[in-house]
Amino acid sequence: MVKAYKCICCNKRAKPKDRRPLTDTVKNYLRRVFPAVDPTDSDVICFQCRVKSYKNAPKPRQCSDNISNDPDYQPQPSTSRQPFSPLSIRWVVESANARIKGFKYLDHVMPNSQLPFIGDFVKIVCAISNKYFPPLSSPDQVEQDELIAEKMLQQNEKENELKMLVEEKGLARKKTIWRPIEDCEVQGFPRLSDEQLSELTLGVYQLRLSSSYMQEHTTGNCDIKVHVHEQSLISAKLQSRHTSSRMYMLWIRHSEDMVESWYCQCKTGSRVVGMCSHIAAVVWFLSAGRYQQKESLGVRDWGKYLSDASAIRIDDSSSSESDSEVF
Repeated sequence: MVKAYKCICCNKRAKPKDRRPLTDTVKNYLRRVFPAVDPTDSDVICFQCRVKSYKNAPKPRQCSDNISNDPDYQPQPSTSRQPFSPLSIRWVVESANARIKGFKYLDHVMPNSQLPFIGDFVKIVCAISNKYFPPLSSPDQVEQDELIAEKMLQQNEKENELKMLVEEKGLARKKTIWRPIEDCEVQGFPRLSDEQLSELTLGVYQLRLSSSYMQEHTTGNCDIKVHVHEQSLISAKLQSRHTSSRMYMLWIRHSEDMVESWYCQCKTGSRVVGMCSHIAAVVWFLSAGRYQQKESLGVRDWGKYLSDASAIRIDDSSSSESDSEVF
């Protein structure tokens, strides 16, 4: 005979799909509501009664709203960290990995049968690189690297004041007159060298993308639009490198000698340690790229040295004479 399980609360027969064992929360609730009931581990409860018990169960004690009057309050240490620039650290790691992957064997996915030998292969490749290849970081650059690292730590403690200004004044919603970056005369923008640009971007990754990024926009169908808010503040609007339908707005504050602050609406545009590729491209063009020849921007066009085979004229008489000589 099948044993009948009855709910300890409503005393109704509980089906196998509906009955649940008693948890500690439910037991405490039953002892508080029904003092005469002594629940055991063999008792069961139906689904509806179980839901009611959880709803009516006492909530855990929370900390008092008035922290100063709560003697048991202990402040928790802050775990929030300001955003750092992972690309500046990743660039060093990827540079070392690129040298290892320069060997064709380590540049491909290996089968599982090679797993016991990969460690030895990497050691051999690293030994060859250390012996015959130039070092990734020369001893002469140690002092410069330390200065850059100290500057990054100092910048990491600051907040993006230009972002706060843009949001406070609502500059993104104001009516602006956009002009192409080639036709817009930005007065007072500083002319910077490659070393000064590298100090702003804290690396060469964004600078290497800037020339090709600007050529893609200036020679293609999508232009970079610029608006001058005031003498020392400009804004620009340009297309995303990854999504053609997405546009980003950015703001740059400058003086006659330096670029002071920047802010972009992309995911990494609000950081103060370095700058995103959109800001780097605009800063590079306004400070150095517009003074160069237009043909030197970006990737060199090797297509002009090629000839269209369908447009080449073939002399049939010479080919027929050569065929007659053969026969």
